[in-house]
Amino acid sequence: MVIADNTLWYGKVLSENDEDTQGVRAFNEFMFSREDFQTTLIPLRDGVLVAVKR
Repeated sequence: MVIADNTLWYGKVLSENDEDTQGVRAFNEFMFSREDFQTTLIPLRDGVLVAVKR
């Protein structure tokens, strides 16, 4: 199981393009691309990503 906080990065993952934001966006895309994990992003405050190994 993977639980990651701040995955919406203050909403910047949708509009900003600085280095830190690119890292958060890359992590989110990586986790959602994994076929061996069921991943969801909960839009609670700055975002919580929860992924469970299938």
